[in-house]
Amino acid sequence: MNYKYVILLLVSLLWACGKDKVAESATATSPSPVEQPADQPGRLDPENMKEQARELFGEKTVNTEAAGLVDVETLKGLLPATLNGMTRAQLFGEAANALGFDVVEVNGVYTTNKGENLSIDVLDTGGNPSAIGMLAGWAKSEVDRQTSNGHEKTSYIGDQKVLEKHDPATNRSELATLV
Repeated sequence: MNYKYVILLLVSLLWACGKDKVAESATATSPSPVEQPADQPGRLDPENMKEQARELFGEKTVNTEAAGLVDVETLKGLLPATLNGMTRAQLFGEAANALGFDVVEVNGVYTTNKGENLSIDVLDTGGNPSAIGMLAGWAKSEVDRQTSNGHEKTSYIGDQKVLEKHDPATNRSELATLV
């Protein structure tokens, strides 16, 4: 799995945690493995991430056997060859382990003859609540962030909560949902 996804997961985890009492009590009782020097025991170790996650978040929150994952080929089959007049130009699928959690990811890139692109990512965590919390912490909160680079906000499409991001300078938009 690309390192950018691992970094994204770590950033999402830190963002989703915020400054709640659980995070404060966890850091008050034991130093964070991220803050420790690399030569000290307890540092963040890719080989032992599942165990480290159990130490940080507790046994009940790290259930990697939650519901089972859909296989890569089945998820790839969900992305049609054409979509609203756009042709699928790329199709990617991968089963991997990220931060001790098994995930399946597929990505389809659709293009128009005008050079417009649409990318669809589907990520299956098997219903693992810890992985979902790290990847979609926004789903349990309200976001309304305005910056000089655009906005990021939660809203609804029908009954479905979504996270919308838009950068007017690049005309790039992103829409995420949790199903």
